[in-house]
Amino acid sequence: MKNPWTAFYWNDYSGDTSHLTMMEHGAYFLLLSHYYVTGKPLDANASLLHRVCRAFADAEKSAVDSVLGMFFTLKGGHYHNARADKEIAKSTDIRIKRSKAASCKWNANAMQVHTQPQPQSQSQKEKVKSYVHFVHPTLEEVSAYCRQRGNSVDPEKWMAHYEANGWKVGRNPMKNWKAAVHTWETTRSKPTVEETMSTKELEFAKEWNAREKDRISRKMN
Repeated sequence: MKNPWTAFYWNDYSGDTSHLTMMEHGAYFLLLSHYYVTGKPLDANASLLHRVCRAFADAEKSAVDSVLGMFFTLKGGHYHNARADKEIAKSTDIRIKRSKAASCKWNANAMQVHTQPQPQSQSQKEKVKSYVHFVHPTLEEVSAYCRQRGNSVDPEKWMAHYEANGWKVGRNPMKNWKAAVHTWETTRSKPTVEETMSTKELEFAKEWNAREKDRISRKMN
């Protein structure tokens, strides 16, 4: 497994390699770099390891072979470095633990999101509110409400009016029948012209209207 990160202890490296030549330093560093990047021991293939270290001259190849003999142990067809194996195992363990911790945290957050009720937006609240079905009031409910308010609204006339027009206020379906009662209080609180007239005045007005209609009808004919 490839390791994107591994600790490198420069003081330890300097202490262990103080006797190396510059060419051997380069070879050792390139071999360790390949070891840590691939996360596994080096293949015991001299030609391949020479290419890893860009060693093409005989002196360069000799430096690679010298470093392999000083810092690596040949086991089962691979060159092992004890310190590199230890650091790779440590970094792998840390990475796995961090990955598991992140996964557990993500799952816990996801579970919390699914189990806790989510706040509704204003548009959602309005949508839910619009789905609430309007329930027609009974005559008893309207009568009790009118008595409670002490108004002059006739509950029977009020019920008959809205039952006849399909429970609409203007062109819109009724949403609140108590609000409709309030509207009747203000719009019908004043008596009509007929209600202010006496019986004789009302009969006279009716007769006069009848004569006028008859006169206009004869004139048109």
